[in-house]
Amino acid sequence: MIKQSLVLIVIIVIIVPSIYADHYTTDPTAYVLEKFKTHNIVLLGTRHQQPQILSFISGLIPKLLDSDVSYICLEIPSDQQESIDHYIKTGEGLSDIQLWSSIDCPAYRNLLQTIYLGGAVIPKAIDLPLSRFHESISRDQYMAQVISGLYQNTPGCRILVVLGNLHVLKQLEWEEGVGSEDKPVVQYLEADLPGVPLFSIGQVIDYSPDTCDFTRSFTAIPGAVAVDCTTRFAGWKLGILDPVAIKETEAYRMLDGLIVY
Repeated sequence: MIKQSLVLIVIIVIIVPSIYADHYTTDPTAYVLEKFKTHNIVLLGTRHQQPQILSFISGLIPKLLDSDVSYICLEIPSDQQESIDHYIKTGEGLSDIQLWSSIDCPAYRNLLQTIYLGGAVIPKAIDLPLSRFHESISRDQYMAQVISGLYQNTPGCRILVVLGNLHVLKQLEWEEGVGSEDKPVVQYLEADLPGVPLFSIGQVIDYSPDTCDFTRSFTAIPGAVAVDCTTRFAGWKLGILDPVAIKETEAYRMLDGLIVY
């Protein structure tokens, strides 16, 4: 029985990735940059405080200029824009930028330092400030408004948006009784910027293979795998959705692409 189990594991590790070999790439940086050839706004989801994800984004930043990306929008309260601008201009005051505790870590501040050292892509803090949490506008709606305003002021520009995975979902239908009617950023952007091409990418890391078929099938591959999330993956469980009280939805309806670590 043990021998049979080992054989099954080998089959899963070796054969399953090979089935999709023509549909994924092991170069996620090239994958993201490629999307800017046909999309003005690329949304890149993250799992907060994950050094591997933040290291990937830091490595991506210096190459954004080659794809004519003008702005990188970050999940930082917009009232911190002045502090960010000061840091980018002078190289001083990195520690003065107030980040949400859920994202604040050395790797995130290193990401900001990478933006400063690159000196080309303009960082924008787009999240709802704590002082405005009492207002009727949601964080997702507010962030979408900031992104839309940025695009409308510079039509045709390219923007990378880095937010938590749930913010970049294309659909978000809550379970009955949860009491939230909030929509994700993408839906607001589609309403505010009709016709502007958007592409939404989630990032999968450290999810159990029992709750995420993408983890089960792709994490055996060294490094990271990037793949378009299409109907080919119909019925696949997505770990990003596991801890959230939303109605079960096909992964390909939630995201355009995935990066799996």
